[in-house]
Amino acid sequence: MTRSKERIPLILERLRKIWIRFPDLRLGQLIENVFSCMSSSCIYYLEDDELLDEMEEFYNKIKDLHQIDRKKNQYWNKSDDIV
Repeated sequence: MTRSKERIPLILERLRKIWIRFPDLRLGQLIENVFSCMSSSCIYYLEDDELLDEMEEFYNKIKDLHQIDRKKNQYWNKSDDIV
């Protein structure tokens, strides 16, 4: 399946809106924060819009960078209980 090139500016704009709120994060951190809190951390098969939906949902719940650490700790503590 060939994907449309027209989607790229739209995707980058959505990413920009998230990133501008957290300028201290590097791109890898911006993405990793979201997927380290998911039950499935494999982003390889996600479509672009699915990836950005996950990112928007995660970062819409975050007010400052300290909340990211707390959210990740909550996830990992919950995961430890399952094992």
